[in-house]
Amino acid sequence: FIVVDIRSPQEWAEGSKSTWKKICLAVMDEEGNPELNPMFLSQIKAEFPNTLSRILLVCDDGSFRSEVAFKNISKLGYTQVKIVEGGSEAYFEEFPLTAADKRVWKLADQPGEDLSKLVSGVDMNMDHMFQDRRY
Repeated sequence: FIVVDIRSPQEWAEGSKSTWKKICLAVMDEEGNPELNPMFLSQIKAEFPNTLSRILLVCDDGSFRSEVAFKNISKLGYTQVKIVEGGSEAYFEEFPLTAADKRVWKLADQPGEDLSKLVSGVDMNMDHMFQDRRY
């Protein structure tokens, strides 16, 4: 089974396993109302193209959000979806987060250095490699 953490990014920051897939089901708006992620099901389908994929859903307490996600994922034909009873609270009680789990990695797209000076003189046209070969 692969654990899918359906909590919000703010909840992930409070603690999550690096091995868990993070696909947010909903976030709270400024008024405290839940706002569903319109891409949730397409993200599930993209991450798990096989409807026989074994998925364990984790929310904070294993109740409402997990049940909503379970029902919607099941409608797509997935048959191996389960809910972690007690959610992340119960999981972390049984298996506390380690120091490695608590590290927050901030990775962002960053432009690299212009390497054209290092590759000048290299013929990037590969046509000449196939000119004299017979296949």
